[in-house]
Amino acid sequence: MKYSNVFSFVVFIFMITSCKSQAPEVLNGSIYIKLIDLGSLYKASNEEINSLKKQLDNFDESKNNKSEKLFYSYYKFLFEKDLIGKPYSLIKNNKGNIQRVFFYKKDYKEIESLLLHLDKNKEQINLSLKVKKINKDVYFASKIVSIKKVAGKTEWKK
Repeated sequence: MKYSNVFSFVVFIFMITSCKSQAPEVLNGSIYIKLIDLGSLYKASNEEINSLKKQLDNFDESKNNKSEKLFYSYYKFLFEKDLIGKPYSLIKNNKGNIQRVFFYKKDYKEIESLLLHLDKNKEQINLSLKVKKINKDVYFASKIVSIKKVAGKTEWKK
């Protein structure tokens, strides 16, 4: 009897610690603009997406150079994680790291409207997001907590 209580308690503790749901992280930062970057095919037609999918399915890594392999692995990753048609922004966090954050289309419209008339020399867009980490530098925003266009300079790179 005594051992069954101990066993039940150990099982209970194990269940609580192993079934803990992963809470979303909060990512704070500002929009970072990179002029030349691999995209997500946001706003691409189904025909264009299917064409790329077909190219990826027929891709032979042994016959391609390093940049073609990078292209292949990036878009393969997007298809695998169901990010291919979702919009994204680069966010420079408060530690200076640049993360690629994907959004639901409806949420991204709020960002898009602020980007439309952004004067990158006088303004920046600051965000606070609830995100799910997909890998080291890629996140998915489950919620925009806050978004503000403020005075400042938007960092960017060619």
